[in-house]
Amino acid sequence: MIVLGDFKPMLAPYVEAARGAGDEVLVLAPEKANHFDIVTPGTPNGDAVADWIAANAFGSPIATPKPR
Repeated sequence: MIVLGDFKPMLAPYVEAARGAGDEVLVLAPEKANHFDIVTPGTPNGDAVADWIAANAFGSPIATPKPR
């Protein structure tokens, strides 16, 4: 599993190498993702990443807390 943001061009060779070796690679590339929002809970991309990881690693999405 890999999440692509600002560093997508630098990470693409790792994805290709893993797939070339026969590994399954799940890729998430949120729209307009940057280096920070993909790891920041409460942002649209951060919540999407957390749900994607939970669904793919654990089998079900997590409940995202609503802002107060």
